[in-house]
Amino acid sequence: MVVEAEAGWWQGPVPFAATFRAVFKRAVLAYDSEKLTVYEANNSAPHTVDLTSTVQMTRSINLKDTSGIYNEIAYFIDCVKKGTAPSIITPEQSLFH
Repeated sequence: MVVEAEAGWWQGPVPFAATFRAVFKRAVLAYDSEKLTVYEANNSAPHTVDLTSTVQMTRSINLKDTSGIYNEIAYFIDCVKKGTAPSIITPEQSLFH
């Protein structure tokens, strides 16, 4: 398995973007912000999954509610509001070893 990851957060006019490509035995998934394209090994025509959303935040940066980043931030905020520790990915699990 080969994994390469890069991240950054810029507080400027550059729009937020997230991308990944996952290669499996019989398919490749290519994600680019709001579009997920599925390339199947035995199918010459790729198909896309619509991940657009109509939810807009009123402040800060706009992230679609289908975005993984949005869900992570929403989960963290919910934990803070409830005064509970995260249970999905604990702070200890997120450390690099």
